[in-house]
Amino acid sequence: MSDPRQDAWRPWRWPMEWFREEKFWRDVGTRTFAGMFTAAILYLGALFLGYLGAPHVAGTVSVVIGIIFIVALALCALGVLRALPRRARAGQPLAGRLVLLVVLAALLVLLVVVLLTGGVT
Repeated sequence: MSDPRQDAWRPWRWPMEWFREEKFWRDVGTRTFAGMFTAAILYLGALFLGYLGAPHVAGTVSVVIGIIFIVALALCALGVLRALPRRARAGQPLAGRLVLLVVLAALLVLLVVVLLTGGVT
């Protein structure tokens, strides 16, 4: 009979082990967000500096990128908001989290206003 510890180290079982680990998904999410954030900054920089010149496509892409940022900021704000009661029960300081929540909310409102008014010209 085979040893269960030996079965876990077989290469075809590695993906299933990765999918079960929270750290794997945290790394995937972090790297995906970092890549999207970097690509968006580079794209918007090239767009506003005039290196890219397709306004109808650029407008659509800017709206999509804006929506992605709005969703990401909203998720971050919800995560901070959900952690506040737990931090309060544990006796940890809340001032830094509250400042972060206010900054995220301000950025969220700013992005929504920019998106609804037609963007930056």
